[in-house]
Formats: sequence, C-alpha cells, structure tokens
Amino acid sequence: MNEWMQLAALALVIVAVIFPAVLLLLRARQRRDTDVSSEDVKPELLFGTMTSALSEQLQVNQQTKAHLEKELRSAGFYRPTAFMEYSAVRAVLVLVPIVVTGIVALLVPDERMTNVFLWGALATGIGFSLPRIYVGWRGRVRNQQVERGLPLAIDLLTLSLTAGQNLLDALDEVARELRFTNLDLAQDLAIAHQQAKIHSLEYAMKRWSERIHVPDVTNLALLFIQSERLGTGAANALVEFGNYLRISMRQRAEAQANRTSFWMLFPSVFCFWIAAGIILIGPAYLDFAQQRERSASHLQQMKGNIQRANDRARNTPTQSTTSPTP
Repeated sequence: MNEWMQLAALALVIVAVIFPAVLLLLRARQRRDTDVSSEDVKPELLFGTMTSALSEQLQVNQQTKAHLEKELRSAGFYRPTAFMEYSAVRAVLVLVPIVVTGIVALLVPDERMTNVFLWGALATGIGFSLPRIYVGWRGRVRNQQVERGLPLAIDLLTLSLTAGQNLLDALDEVARELRFTNLDLAQDLAIAHQQAKIHSLEYAMKRWSERIHVPDVTNLALLFIQSERLGTGAANALVEFGNYLRISMRQRAEAQANRTSFWMLFPSVFCFWIAAGIILIGPAYLDFAQQRERSASHLQQMKGNIQRANDRARNTPTQSTTSPTP
C-alpha cells in the first residue's frame, strides 16, 4: 500500500510542478501581449528555439488542428504561434512523465515495475488532457467576462456615437476605456477595430462573433453589419439593444437564483433527514439496546443458576437403596 501511495505521489508531483510552471509562463506572455496597439515585433516563443521541435512530437490531423485553433482563439490566445506553443506544452507534459517513468523503472525492483508503468501511464494521460481542459475552461471564463462587460461597452459606444464619432473611432475609444475594467472585451474590441480598418466592418464583426461564443455578441455584430449596409445611425439601435440586454441579463440572473434555491433543496433535505433519523430512530434504538442488555443479563443469570444447580446435583452423594441381608 505504501508503494502505491509513493508512486501516486510521484505522478501527482510531476504534473503539479510542470503544469503550474507552464501556466505562469502563459500568464506572463498574456500580460506582455495585452497592449494590442503596440508596434509589431517578432513573437517570443514560450520555450525559445525548442518550441518548434517540441510541437512536432505530437502530430494531429487538420480537422483537429482547426478545432483547436478555434478553441485557442476563443480562450484569448491570438498569437500566430498559439497552436505551436500549445502543442509544445502538451508535448512537455507528455514526455516528462514518460522520461521520469523510465528512470524510476530502472531503479526499482522487478516486482514493482508494473506499478511504476501504471502510474506513469496515468501521469502521461493527465499531462495530455490538462492543456485541452485548461483551454476549454479559459474560453468559458472569457466568454462570461465579455458577456458581463457588454452593457457598459454598449453605453460607451452610444455616448461616443451621439457625440459625433464614427463607429470605428467609437470602437477604438471604448477599447481604450475598457482596458482597466474588462481587459478581455477591450482586447476583442481593439482587434475588431484593427480588422475593420484593414478589411471592413462587416468582416471584423463576423470574426468577432466567431471568436466569442455568446449570443449577445452575435446580435450586436449583426446590428453593426445591418447599420453599415443600410447606412443608418446605430445610436438609437444601441439604446434599444442595451435596454433589451439589461432586461435579458436580469431575467437570466433571476432564473439562476431560482435554480439555486431549487438545488439547495437537496442538501437541506439531506441534512433534515439526518436530524429526523436521529430523533425518530434514536430513542427506539436506545430502548432496543437497553432491552438487549437486560435480556443478555437475565440469560447470563439463568445460565449461572442452571450451572450451579447442576454442580450441586453432581456433588450430592447418592443414598443406597439396597436392604440388609438377614
């Protein structure tokens, strides 16, 4: 049992040390990349010159690659080398447990070899799955942050448009203002502004709705596209959309609160069941236990009485019944 615990601790330590270190590198990289308006420089790879070689260790097909690139963009990894760095991280988390397992297998006795390979395979599987899990979790969190910042962004866009700015300048202004309160939304709006300047507003809004999987973002992008096609002002439409968005978010919050009270019913009832069981069954169980103790005592006493009676009968001398001869 101690051997299994030692091997499990080794597998967990391998993953628990490597993956947080990689996450710290990614966070530092994201902080350097938040200034989207800075001049283009050559991107610094996560593992330096070894990144390309590491990324080639685990090959994927084109369909999986396209899906992963979409998930990476949804999670906020917009660098052109994002997929290569993702593949390099996954390769490190897979190769390190394999190498450590091989070294440990050379040092342990033969009877422990199977356990070492089992835990090594477990650590390798965890290392292979953790990057995908993190990217999916990061994408969901980022979509929630963008959704929460939409009402404020719509208000700022409305103010900018009513003040006389065009839509592109309004997007740029709102992106700069939101950088201190909602960095994810500010980054997406800045990217949309740059794409609109290079290509067109319709192209930028379509790419934005593809990156962020939020229905309200899709509706806002369609509103901007329709406004540009028809040549109408978007300020009035933004006011109505902002009111609708607040009502919709309030309704969703109320629905979530109602679901929370419903789900809290189960642990509450479970706790009540424990107390009710103690109150209802406890006295009967105690009475039963006391009655059982009394019955056992009486039975033991009866056994003692019978044993003593048998002992007395065994120790009493038998009287002779034969008559004397004349």
